[in-house]
Amino acid sequence: RKGELLAARDRFGVKPLYYYVVGHFFCFASEIKALLALPFIARSPNLATLFGSVFERRNDRSEETSFKDIQQLRPSHWLKLRRDSWKLELGKYFSLDGLEPLTHEAAEKKSAQLEDQLRDLLFSAVQLRLRSDRPMGLLLSGGMDSSSIAATLAALKRTRSPHDPLPMPRLFTMSLPGESMDEAEIAVRTAKQLDLKVDRIRCDEPDFERLVPLTLWHNDEPLPLLNRCIHYQMMEAIASENVIVILNGQGGDETTGGYFDRLIGASLIMALREFGPQGFIREWKGTRDLCAFQPAWMLSQMFKYFLGQRWVRTWRGLTRERALVLATRGFLEHGILRDDGARLVKGDCVNDQLMRWLTRDCVPDLCHYEDRNAAAHGLEERFPFLDFRVSEFMFRLPWSFKTRNGMSKFLLRRAMQGRVPDFIVKSYRKIGLGVPEDKWVRGPLRDIVHRVVSSKSFRERGLWRPSRVQSLMERQQSGQNESGGLIWRIVSTELWFQMFIDSAGKPPTAHRRVRSKLLDAPISASPIALL
Repeated sequence: RKGELLAARDRFGVKPLYYYVVGHFFCFASEIKALLALPFIARSPNLATLFGSVFERRNDRSEETSFKDIQQLRPSHWLKLRRDSWKLELGKYFSLDGLEPLTHEAAEKKSAQLEDQLRDLLFSAVQLRLRSDRPMGLLLSGGMDSSSIAATLAALKRTRSPHDPLPMPRLFTMSLPGESMDEAEIAVRTAKQLDLKVDRIRCDEPDFERLVPLTLWHNDEPLPLLNRCIHYQMMEAIASENVIVILNGQGGDETTGGYFDRLIGASLIMALREFGPQGFIREWKGTRDLCAFQPAWMLSQMFKYFLGQRWVRTWRGLTRERALVLATRGFLEHGILRDDGARLVKGDCVNDQLMRWLTRDCVPDLCHYEDRNAAAHGLEERFPFLDFRVSEFMFRLPWSFKTRNGMSKFLLRRAMQGRVPDFIVKSYRKIGLGVPEDKWVRGPLRDIVHRVVSSKSFRERGLWRPSRVQSLMERQQSGQNESGGLIWRIVSTELWFQMFIDSAGKPPTAHRRVRSKLLDAPISASPIALL
């Protein structure tokens, strides 16, 4: 009746919303490829976004996408289009700004109450996301976040009705036998102590010839990390077990204070600002003793925070990521100094960093691949730590309840003590969905890398210095350097060009079947082996 179209996206970007507007055309979809099917939308690359993805690891940080004319609605935003004026309006309906913060002193006085509140909120968030009439699961790693969800499931298991028609969610974990980032044994120990069962998905022999094009197709944009392909494989295996909904610990780091090695500078600054020299020394010693970081490196993290993300990312991209050597001048001019990185929380460096990760720098990118890979197999992923009540609660608390004396996730660890196994609570090792990129670029990805870097389209793309990239690849293959991640991002970007820009973007023809060897089961057997 009003002649208005209203659209909105969820608070933290779990689900996508893309749109295209020009003249009297307005089109929107949940996948970019749906918009590309329209004949009047050009397949034009956005070089600024692509540069950020390759050399600065910037993905999903603004309304821009890898396609020049296609935008994405940012998390927590709405758009309105009026038919009479054809005017597009954008606005924000949810924000964590303006929350009334607790001081350190006030929070300390009620710390036991805060532990209870966080535990109750997490219980409610998990319980809410168990609403389903189909089988469910949980991705379990060796970290605090997924282990806290598993502990909550264990508590629910003890109180549920014996007549409940649906079984408890099954637990799944990634297995990389022999690799330093393999957390499967820790996940098995966690599940056993919680009286739960876990299914281990073996991912050490990935079929990249099949996985790379399929994952790239479903994600619509270049894959900044190789673990996206492994996540796709895991979703495929889980779906084959008729699980429809999967819980995940994403958002826990950004709300409760994870990634501590990247929060050290902010934590030291806050300790000095709030508690003076003695507080700074206490935080410094605690961090050094617990984490064994070098003093010079710890000081550099403080300097980086003051310098600002825009300059830090550009400097790292030009030097450590070798953009000055590998990229053409035209590509450099499109990409450098594009990340404004505005601060979001005044007066609290730690909460400011966490807020940026939650709303802009990390969670939207993580949700991008989580959602696309799950949806490709008819799965839905749900994230209890991205419950807005958990975020509002945590961002009212001072920085010292996120990190303290070298300890990450300070309040969460205290709240879950006695519920999550001690070997998890007292472990500060952060891996996430880590995979051996350097090893795989030398091994199962070698033919793909060589084929792409040697291709005519790569040489004529105008973005790279082919001889320099070839030299980098040869040094990587011979073991002279460890640049597997960078080589993968370059290769992934070229494959994206070939799939979405150079051609009509037809789906890969590879058959959909779990082919990796999981545990000791033969390839033709069930993709899951129950422990």
